[in-house]
Amino acid sequence: MSLSWRGKQLRIEEISWKDIRETVRHHDPYFAELIDGIGEKSISKIYKARYAYGNHIVDHGKFHLPLEDNTTVPLTDVDIPLTLQNNLGAKTVPVSFILSKSVEVFFEAKHYVVPSKLCGTGYFFGLWEAFDPIPNETLSSSWHLTAGARTICMLPSIADAIHYRRLQREFQLKKNIPPSHLLEQHQLFTALSRHIDEPSLKWECEILLFSDDWTKNEKLYPIKTYLLQQAWHQSYNCRSKMDYDIGWDTFNEEITQRNWKPKAYSIAIIKHILAVYEGIYPSFIPAYNDDAAPIAFLQRCFLDIYKLKDYAPYIMHLAHFNHQRTHYFSLALPTQFDHPPTGRNKMTIANRLGEIKRMLELLCGLNFSQLDTGYFHCDDNFSHEIKSSHSIISDAQALTWHNEQFNGLKFPHKSQFFKGCISIDRK
Repeated sequence: MSLSWRGKQLRIEEISWKDIRETVRHHDPYFAELIDGIGEKSISKIYKARYAYGNHIVDHGKFHLPLEDNTTVPLTDVDIPLTLQNNLGAKTVPVSFILSKSVEVFFEAKHYVVPSKLCGTGYFFGLWEAFDPIPNETLSSSWHLTAGARTICMLPSIADAIHYRRLQREFQLKKNIPPSHLLEQHQLFTALSRHIDEPSLKWECEILLFSDDWTKNEKLYPIKTYLLQQAWHQSYNCRSKMDYDIGWDTFNEEITQRNWKPKAYSIAIIKHILAVYEGIYPSFIPAYNDDAAPIAFLQRCFLDIYKLKDYAPYIMHLAHFNHQRTHYFSLALPTQFDHPPTGRNKMTIANRLGEIKRMLELLCGLNFSQLDTGYFHCDDNFSHEIKSSHSIISDAQALTWHNEQFNGLKFPHKSQFFKGCISIDRK
């Protein structure tokens, strides 16, 4: 049965377990085994929704459903079919399982975005909402969840007005001004993704939505137990805060003995980098596939239409720390949760990097972490402790691999992203 909203087709359908079983089993064999053990006749309704890149799945705490015109509509809208409202609307977000691509959870302020997680295939979300009391409106309205990466940027500058007009003419873009800041590029990437014609480049995030009975039906108790286990695992970042606070006291004693007086903003970055290293919060990596965004299509747009001439179209997005890859934190695109006021006498980037470097070296010397860091800037005229961003390409395997794909185009070492950049690796 097709479902619609005000004459527009909803990209959501009710499906049977047998239709989706093999896909779920591929991503989470144990979860599929639990459902098989209960039997299809006993399980509750399942829906599959298909979101376009950049769609808000949760916007200011409200869950949205996708439409065929690549927009979304709140589940709470009065014209949403009652069957969906009744089956999915008991909590602010239904229990959901990612079948393809990825989603990003983030909080958005006026001048920055604070990403919390980038979740890929086989990941559940909506678990906290399923088992916790409904939060007050002030708290719930502060968070968002998008299909694909929200915190994403292209390294070479794409702010040239003449080159941008080529994109504008080709794709009938409404915005007349190119993005001037890295954080603004997501809006352009979303607009461009609406013009993907080639089936091989099509980007959709497929998500299973489980009706409210999945956490209420007594016959589904083994599944409810498993979902609770997943929710507990996802709460690790909150539960680990006490460990960080205890370890931080030792660090504070060492700082006091040395008579250091670090700035609050630098401390916030250090705490965030440690959390990144533990896998709690995401940091930047070069995109190497289309899971987070339609990367190949976007790169083609900027090579063939925008006409990037000198620099390769590297795209950076978030990922949780993986010991196999180098990750990056940029002072030009900060992603930490804590943003204390910097005051009138702001530190220079060189001083900021130097302060962070000294304190992180002290932390590692206290056996606080096996973290290995590097410090970079696109200006070559810094002290020896801060390397030129030229050198990043020789140190990072993923970046080197990318360079081979772009027919000798130069690495964009002068990128705004490298105006104060810290690499994060394991010793």
